Amino acid sequence: MALRWVSPAGVMAIPDDADAGEATMMSLTAPLALRVLEAGRIPPGGTVLIQSAAGTIGHLAVQLARSYDPKTIIGTASSREKLDFIRDLGAEPVDLTDSDWPAQVRSLSPDGVDTVLDAVGGTVFAQGLELVKPLGTMVSYGAITTEVPTVPVLGIQLPSPTGVSFYGWQQARPDEARADITEVIRRWQTGKLRPVVHATHPLADVARIHETLDARANLGRLIAVP
Repeated sequence: MALRWVSPAGVMAIPDDADAGEATMMSLTAPLALRVLEAGRIPPGGTVLIQSAAGTIGHLAVQLARSYDPKTIIGTASSREKLDFIRDLGAEPVDLTDSDWPAQVRSLSPDGVDTVLDAVGGTVFAQGLELVKPLGTMVSYGAITTEVPTVPVLGIQLPSPTGVSFYGWQQARPDEARADITEVIRRWQTGKLRPVVHATHPLADVARIHETLDARANLGRLIAVP
C-alpha cells in the first residue's frame, strides 16, 4: 500500500488498486475539499459558490458538494474549456474573466448564495463576500492571486468568514482528520468521487507542473511520479 507521512497520527493506508492520481487525492486534496465544505455549512436546498472550480481542489469540491443536497452548485472558471469541464461535473459555470461575473451569479441565485469557497483571494474574494446571504458563510483556504484576503469589520456582521488549513486540522483534530480521509476513500470506492488528472510528469520535470499551475491551465490534478 502507498503511504503518505504527515505526522504519526496522520499516516493512512491507501487502497492497493488506487493509481497515483487517486492515491494523492485521498491523502490530501479530497480531505481538504471535504473539510472546506464542512466549514461552509451548506444548508439543504441552499446554494454554494465554488471559486476556481476546475482546479485541483475545486473539481473535487464540486463532486463532494452534491452530498449536501444543495439546490444549486455554482462554479467559476477562466476559460471556455474550464467552463465546459465544470458544467460536466454538475456545476453551473460562471466566467470569472467577465468583469461583471457577480451578475452571472446573481442571475442564478437572486437572493445571494449561502456559502462561498474561495482559494483565489484579492478582489475575487471581496466580490464573493458581497454575494453571501446574511448569516451565510465565506470560507477561505488559499490565495491563488497571492493577495491574502482581508475582511472589513462591518462585513463580519453579515456573512460568517472562516478559514481552513488541512494541516492545522490534522494537528488539532487528528482523529477527525483521519475520519475525513476514510470518508473520501469510501466515496471513491462507491464511485461518487473521481479525480481528473490533467497531466502526469516525471518528478525530474516538476517545473512543468509549476508552469501549468502558474498559467492556471490545469483541468483537475497534476501528478509527479518517480
